[in-house]
Amino acid sequence: MKNLKDAILEKLKVDDINLNEFPTSENLENVIKFLKKEGFKECQIIDGGVIYTFNENKGKVFLLSNYKHDRIWFADTSKEKISKDNPVFFLIKEGSMKMEWKYFGEDYATISSNKHKVIDLINKKFGWQ
Repeated sequence: MKNLKDAILEKLKVDDINLNEFPTSENLENVIKFLKKEGFKECQIIDGGVIYTFNENKGKVFLLSNYKHDRIWFADTSKEKISKDNPVFFLIKEGSMKMEWKYFGEDYATISSNKHKVIDLINKKFGWQ
């Protein structure tokens, strides 16, 4: 007869456990380090725009821009294209170390810019906690 520990470990998918949590600091360098550690690759925006770039790269990808503000976009299109259910997450750091946190689907509509709500969504979407 199996002991309780073995029975639990057999049912538990150890690979699905991720105890990391998306950084809440307003420092894009920390966000970039975190994303790289989690397997995201940096890429360049190609003709067709941000969503086209993510859909063409098919994977965990982030984009950086320093036009006017520091900006970062990230998404995972390894299983499905950008949509309402698989949004792009967008962060912008303004001059005063203030961040704007948003996410949007295929129509670029901002769904939320509440930092805590978006961080909760990010953690749930990518299995971070």
